[in-house]
Amino acid sequence: MRVISTDVLKNFAKKNPTAIPAAEFMIPVFERATWKNLVETRQYLSHADEVVVKSGKTITVFNLGGNNWCVITAIHIQPSDDVHFCCINTRGILPW
Repeated sequence: MRVISTDVLKNFAKKNPTAIPAAEFMIPVFERATWKNLVETRQYLSHADEVVVKSGKTITVFNLGGNNWCVITAIHIQPSDDVHFCCINTRGILPW
């Protein structure tokens, strides 16, 4: 997959230093990913869940650092295999 930007994940880790090891693990996983659906995704990251948002689009949510944070991604399988990140803690969206 082509990761559009890792800035959100890196900035999140800077503001939450305990998330650094998990963030450093996640970035290369996404960069090397070749999965095409949730079943394939769960072979690498078993905690992945798909959620349909208000717009009708599907996002994929991953636990980061156990259940301390979530990584919300927009994974576009076709045509470009892009991934976009948003990070939240378990209490809500963090301000950037």
